[in-house]
Amino acid sequence: MKFRNPWIDPRVLQVKPADAEAYLLERGWVRVKSAHQNKHAFANSANETSASVVQVAQLDQASDFPQRMIELIGDLATIENRYAGDVLNDILLATKAPNAGNGAAQTQTAQGAAS
Repeated sequence: MKFRNPWIDPRVLQVKPADAEAYLLERGWVRVKSAHQNKHAFANSANETSASVVQVAQLDQASDFPQRMIELIGDLATIENRYAGDVLNDILLATKAPNAGNGAAQTQTAQGAAS
């Protein structure tokens, strides 16, 4: 899919609902009740009157899912006072980190043992 807006990073299509939820939970957001069955809501504060609330769409096969993910990442960037690209990077890196064994640690250990 090619986006009309060149500011939209096409990697946004790689983000799954579980990835966005993991990012939120890692940063202390808490689940709150959502009025929509196909969305999960998260608040960034225990005090719901002053909290920012975002919703993660769960139907990643829906036609509007890419737009919903773009809006979520944009909202998070605004709330966190960061660039959307940095938020997207963190979401994508977090999902790859646990299984991303690139061998760097093993190579360093092997080199240290050979010295």
